[in-house]
Amino acid sequence: MNYITRLLSSWGVNEPLNAILTFTICLMFIVIIAFLAHILFITYLNKRLDKYLEQRKTIWGKSVVEGRLIHRLSHLVPSMIIYSSVPLLSASHLTIDSALIRFIQAIMLLYLLTACIMVFNSIIFIIESIHTRQKGKKRRSIKSYIQVARIIVYFLAGIVAASILIDKSPAALFTGLGAMAAILSLIFKDTISGFIASVQISSYDMVRVGDWIVLPKFGADGDVVEISLNTIKIQNFDKTITYAPTSALLSEGMTNWRGMEEAGGRRIRRSIFIDMKTIKFCSVDLLEKLKTIPSLKSPIENALKECETFNLKNPENIKDFNCLLSNVTLFRLYILEYLKEHPKVHKEYTLMIRYHQPSEMGLPFELYLFTTNTELVSHEQVQSDIFDYVIASLHPFELKAGQRVSGN
Repeated sequence: MNYITRLLSSWGVNEPLNAILTFTICLMFIVIIAFLAHILFITYLNKRLDKYLEQRKTIWGKSVVEGRLIHRLSHLVPSMIIYSSVPLLSASHLTIDSALIRFIQAIMLLYLLTACIMVFNSIIFIIESIHTRQKGKKRRSIKSYIQVARIIVYFLAGIVAASILIDKSPAALFTGLGAMAAILSLIFKDTISGFIASVQISSYDMVRVGDWIVLPKFGADGDVVEISLNTIKIQNFDKTITYAPTSALLSEGMTNWRGMEEAGGRRIRRSIFIDMKTIKFCSVDLLEKLKTIPSLKSPIENALKECETFNLKNPENIKDFNCLLSNVTLFRLYILEYLKEHPKVHKEYTLMIRYHQPSEMGLPFELYLFTTNTELVSHEQVQSDIFDYVIASLHPFELKAGQRVSGN
């Protein structure tokens, strides 16, 4: 600075103009040094680190490169150089107003604050990216926590920026905001309730990204795509998108099918109707015909022995013999054995056949079982194959599927 001042004086520049030109030249010199440091940081350190991380091919390395963390850190360098160097100009004999120095420092502080926010966003992006790339389709959503962290940081950054502009301590601004707490709570009511709901959902592991859920009130039936602070995004099976408040998962009632998928078994609970007029005790001819079926041979032979023993003891009651074994009973035993042998039926879960209250449609013959296919298309295929077989098997047992009388 002294050299520049003497040089300008030797050129005949008067003192006021000399001070201004000296200050301007030195400030430009500081800015150039800061700019060169920024360029050096980007071209050398940033490129080398990015290349090294890409070669490592790790999840965190890819996330750091995509988040541009090193590039954004480079913005801290020029702001700190200028901020720390500008006060040196006021320490000279130049008669430069200190207000100008404070103004430049305030600009640099705002630039530094902006750079810090950029670095924070990169760190948040890296955390979210690493979490998203973790193995496994289902994972807990951290998007709501990220949004809350951003709101808090942006709020604090706004307070600091305001304190820089008005040259006041941030503590004084926070004291004044205490009186606005009630108003802020009303303004951010939905955000606060959404955050509380997100914390509860995450803590109890109620919903994860990728879960199949049903929200009847909103007509949602599909996979969770995104869980944010205020809303949950659901892609329905018809490819439409439903947006519902996060708090609705707690207040409106929800069905989560994750347990079924994790258990490895999906339930079938469906009935066919059997015509009541076709249900009867088996004749000897029908028994002989059905006895050729391996799974029915033993119960039929046992029933025939019991009937024969009864007839020997009561010869006077022998008539056109009908065994006390109904065709629907044998049909039930036959279908039950068929299901036990089916390769797609889960052997460790409940497997049964039961009747429900008869109706005008006939006798409800319900199959209750679990398949090993939890995926929708495969599950429906297995279910269709089973009921195709069940319905086709009615005829050998002299049974008919029930339907309304008008259908005859």
